[in-house]
Formats: sequence, structure tokens, C-alpha cells
Amino acid sequence: LGLLAAMLVIPLFFLLALAMLQAVDDIGVVRAEREGAVVARKVTELALLVQSHRSLANQVAAGSPSVTASRDALRAQLQQSVQGTDEILARTSSFSLADVWPAERSRLLALADGQQAVRRAESIEEHGLQAERLYRLLRLIGERSQLLFDPKADTFFLMDLGVERMLPWLDAIGRLDVQGGELLQRGDTV
Repeated sequence: LGLLAAMLVIPLFFLLALAMLQAVDDIGVVRAEREGAVVARKVTELALLVQSHRSLANQVAAGSPSVTASRDALRAQLQQSVQGTDEILARTSSFSLADVWPAERSRLLALADGQQAVRRAESIEEHGLQAERLYRLLRLIGERSQLLFDPKADTFFLMDLGVERMLPWLDAIGRLDVQGGELLQRGDTV
């Protein structure tokens, strides 16, 4: 009877240990995904601020001084958002962006300080490049935090939409906004 009990308890204990190890791994993945979602949301906010800055900077460069105060307020908001991202990244333990964030941070702070090209076309191009770099950073966050590798279809497609698809769409809308504003300022109507 003791031998029979040992034959049942040992495999049961082994299965229980494997289930516990899998649960610990799952908790680590969920923690990384949760942290990744928080960082991704903040980087998306930065990208939207860059796109808004592109539009306002273009309007100011075109001779619309009425939006100068809005542009300057947006620059302060961009600076605060960069600092908020620093704080979030300092609390992130599941993955690291130490190899890419400092360079992006310095470029964003330079933009917030008003360091941009004087010519409108160059400024628009610089903003587009910054938006592209933030898009690549967002994809990197999705990879490192495992947001893009979710085995469940519904959450995978949600993360794919939020990480892979949304910023390019929003950037296209932002570029249309700038181009439309330029047409209106020039008076080129059809």
C-alpha cells in the first residue's frame, strides 16, 4: 500500500512542481507585458506631441504668430512627458531601454528646447524622422516586453494595433494636417 501511494504521490508532486514553474513564468510574462504597455503608452504620447509640435512649428514658421504660445506650451508638455518617461523607465524591471532611450531623450529635449531647423521643409523632415524613431522605439518596446508575442489572438491583435499600426496612421494624418495647412496659408485652393 505504501508503494502504491509513493507511485501516485511522486508523479503528482512532479506535475505540481511543473505547474508552479509555469505559473511563475506566466507571472513574469504578464509583468513584462504590463510594464511594456505603460512604457508604450508613454512613447505613444511622446510621438503625438512631436506630431502636434510639427504642425504648430510649421504654422509659426509660416508667419502665424498667434500659435506661438500654443507651440511653447506644447514644448513644456513635451519636456514633462520626457521626464515622466524617465520615471516610468526607472521603475521598469522586466526589460531595459538603456541602450536606446538616452539618445531619443536628448533629441526630444532638444526639440522641447526649440532646437530645430529654421527652414520649414527641413523642420518638417526632422519632425518626421523623430516620429519614425519613436515608432521604431515603440516596436522595440513591444518586442522586449513581449507585448507582440502574446499567444492569445485577441490580445495579440490589440497589441499589434497599438504598437505596430497606430503610430504610422497617426503620422500620416499629421502629415496631411501640415500639408493642408500649407495649402491654406498659400491660398492654393482648387
